[in-house]
Amino acid sequence: MRYDVRALKNFQLYSASNSCYRFDMAVYGADTVGATKVFPDYNKTFAGMSGSAGFTYNATENFSFKANIARGFRAPNIAEISSNGVHPGNKFLPVGQSQLQT
Repeated sequence: MRYDVRALKNFQLYSASNSCYRFDMAVYGADTVGATKVFPDYNKTFAGMSGSAGFTYNATENFSFKANIARGFRAPNIAEISSNGVHPGNKFLPVGQSQLQT
């Protein structure tokens, strides 16, 4: 058995068009006036229990029965939560789900 805890914290992100690079870039502080808010502040803790149990029954010297049961937990990673927009390097559109729950 084990118990896992993972805390994730993002700061809000604003982006604005950059004419030099021809795609939106992150902007901070005073540059956020008129910029697009890509995602808000995010602070959440995920926690869950994982474990397994099993047994073996030796029916004969050469034959045995085995059974296992398990439960797993995996906290989401930062990309699964906060992705929002076209990735300029590969043209994919990843969109995260900030409402994930344990």
